[in-house]
Amino acid sequence: MLPGRRTTIGVLAGWQVYERTTPNWFLEAVLRGVAEAGRALDCDVLLSCGIDSRIDDPRLVRPAWPEVGEGEDFAPVGSWNTDGLLFVSPLRTAARRGYAHALQEQGFPVVFVGSGDGHPAVVSDSGDGFRQALEHLRAHGHRRVAFISGDPLDCGDSRTRLADFMRLRHELGLGGSENLIAPGLHSVQGGYEAMRAILAEGDAFTAVLASNDMSAVGAIRALEEAGRRVPQEVAVIGFDDQPAASAQVPPLATVRYPLADAGRRAAELLVDLIRHGRRPPDATAMPATLVVRRSCGCLHRLTEVEEPAAKEPRRSDVARLMATAVERAESALDAAAISSLCERLADGFEASQREGSLAAFETALTDVLQRIEAGGDRAHRWHPALTRLRRALPPDLPAASRLAAEDLLEMGRVALSESADRQEPRRGLRDSIQADLVSALTVPLQSAQDESEILALLAEHAPALGVRPLCLALYEGGDDDPFAWSRVRFLAPGPGSEPAPPAHLETRRVLREHLPPSDEARCLMVLPLVRQGRSLGFLAVEAATLVGGAAIARQLAVALESVRLQGAVRALSVIDDLTGLHNRRFFEVELGREVERARRFDRDLALVLVDVDHFKDYNDSFGHRAGDDALRRVATCLAEAASRRLDAVTRYGGEEFAVLLAETDADGAQLVAERAREAVAASPGFRRPLTVSAGVASTRGAASEREDLVLRADAALYRAKHDGRNCVRVAP
Repeated sequence: MLPGRRTTIGVLAGWQVYERTTPNWFLEAVLRGVAEAGRALDCDVLLSCGIDSRIDDPRLVRPAWPEVGEGEDFAPVGSWNTDGLLFVSPLRTAARRGYAHALQEQGFPVVFVGSGDGHPAVVSDSGDGFRQALEHLRAHGHRRVAFISGDPLDCGDSRTRLADFMRLRHELGLGGSENLIAPGLHSVQGGYEAMRAILAEGDAFTAVLASNDMSAVGAIRALEEAGRRVPQEVAVIGFDDQPAASAQVPPLATVRYPLADAGRRAAELLVDLIRHGRRPPDATAMPATLVVRRSCGCLHRLTEVEEPAAKEPRRSDVARLMATAVERAESALDAAAISSLCERLADGFEASQREGSLAAFETALTDVLQRIEAGGDRAHRWHPALTRLRRALPPDLPAASRLAAEDLLEMGRVALSESADRQEPRRGLRDSIQADLVSALTVPLQSAQDESEILALLAEHAPALGVRPLCLALYEGGDDDPFAWSRVRFLAPGPGSEPAPPAHLETRRVLREHLPPSDEARCLMVLPLVRQGRSLGFLAVEAATLVGGAAIARQLAVALESVRLQGAVRALSVIDDLTGLHNRRFFEVELGREVERARRFDRDLALVLVDVDHFKDYNDSFGHRAGDDALRRVATCLAEAASRRLDAVTRYGGEEFAVLLAETDADGAQLVAERAREAVAASPGFRRPLTVSAGVASTRGAASEREDLVLRADAALYRAKHDGRNCVRVAP
């Protein structure tokens, strides 16, 4: 860890974080947990965010990775700019696993999220989760259960869950042959194809257990196409409880795996390993819980929580049990916020019962709803809190008091249902606003003329998308490494601020040594900029969520590539093929621009016209190829003599050259011309000595006229030729 720098942890996943422009739900949850842990532990977090649009085939994945192979895009998040790395499994290839294991062998801190790729790892307790699911199905009379397994290339969760199913099927006395098992690749399309393959075998089954929710969704589609009704004829249970599971028709029963908690725990273990050298256990299991929904033939049931022991429980006990129930329902809020809101509800409920009024509980309920809606939490996940309040009512409560309490709780349930109803329109409005914001950036980006304009648009529009760009790097490469060096632009915070000038930096040191320090821990997304399979560079942004990152990266890559191609086309139209200097067309445009600038700002401007002496005789003596070589050598001498960024050296025509010198008077232009003349005369690169003659003219301010400047420089050149050549003459 560098002195004065926070502990920095990096996150590398074995597949892309973004599918098209949408964050992968699994990785989004894990990375959210990692980011929360980073803030709590005062650590910086670097998220390597791969982006890919080819999601129709689940076997095609494209992670952002620190070592580039055939299936990765380069992103500079690795051992060189972090103090430890989290690897999110499955890594899928031996090369990626080898990278992680090599770091461990070197003593670099590493923790895995998921099983199969290495240790120490934070894993799901899939065995207990599958046991709950299979025991539930058996209780409903199901004895032949089909299984949609995961990805055969996944040595972790896919293999573990298949082994758990095979073991539990035998332990629980469930029948079925190997024909009832097919790989679903943890995708909708894979689950669909797996279910069709199982149906084609013809073996009887009445229930399906899937290795994840996406393959379960695909299986339901295949069952419906085959005329098998879910859940009337076939019960289906998935795994993971992804956000879309409850939105399926019928809602998908599943085994909940607390992904955000897994990411949070993995980050805590990694930081402890970095700071204190304490190696975690090989496997840290996160509990899995069955969530019953209609796809298994049941209505949703709330998770049971241990009852308080006291006959009349204390309010603190009730609030604690409420918070536990909400956390188990996978609320998106952090534990401290959940605990505080549950205490607020419990206080309001108690006050309303004591006062015989709705006011206190209604006020508390309003505060809680505002907080959970602002935090993007799902209102239905707070019903368990009301259930805990109801179960905490004393059994000997008078009938009138119990009725009043039930009225309060009913008001709470109605309020939560109304909040849930508002979520979809709010989500639709948010998505519409997001699309409008992306469009507002996309349209001007596509018409941007240069890199500076792109950066200005990025700084202007990105904050509205919830993203704060910190730096843009475009790869320039080295001898053996195309990503060794980058041209980097740092974007200063605040609207209207100018990005820093380009800096030529080692790519792998940018995010460690060159970012400006921050007073607070920050989470940075590192987004590879890829266009048509070519890695252009990366964008590093600070963001609270993953939403918006891929949309910006995609549009930015398109705009940068467009500007590059425009620049290449412009260069072809204004570059002289023979000498590599600018051509006559460029000279005319630049002359007009510089004359106008001299007039507007009252500046000096000078022009030097140069002609190679006796060039026709040289050409006739040694041939045109030697003549071309001579012109190239003269061009080099002129470019070395006029080497400022402001100077424009052009091939004017034939063996004649023009040098336009902005903010230069006649004396300065004469010095440049003499330097060029002497360089040509002293050059050993000719078949025989060659010389040049030069004419200098200058102008200033309002008197500047382009035609006059050219005519006077030309007259001075003619006089130099008349005076014996190999000399410089200055126009009056």
